[in-house]
Amino acid sequence: MNKWGYEVVDHITWIKTKNMKINVTHGYYFLHSSETCLVGYKNNSNHPLEFISKVNNDLIFQEVTAKSQKPAQLYSIIDLLMPASKKIELFARNHNLREGWLSLGNQLGDSYNKWNSVVQCDLCHHNITHLNKRY
Repeated sequence: MNKWGYEVVDHITWIKTKNMKINVTHGYYFLHSSETCLVGYKNNSNHPLEFISKVNNDLIFQEVTAKSQKPAQLYSIIDLLMPASKKIELFARNHNLREGWLSLGNQLGDSYNKWNSVVQCDLCHHNITHLNKRY
């Protein structure tokens, strides 16, 4: 976030549950049962930011719903933390869109599946269909 000009404030950890138990999913080194949300701000103006601290603790226990769908409580906490600020979500998906938030992500839009894996060769401009090879 610092490379993009944001100051990291803190993080919120979502403990994923399923049927009232901690949900365990795949991971590279460890099995995963949580997601971390980095919270930060960017202020390019001379106007002070409205910031209300201690609105919640840093843990959310919430059931897993659709793939990559974040808990609504996460957005509510950030809205309470910085009520008058513009908000942005990076790596957003369609089911995470919120009013008042700018959502950015490469998996947004109705036609995502149509253009998801379309990569063209720089030399011949033909589509590369097998992305498991190096070109």
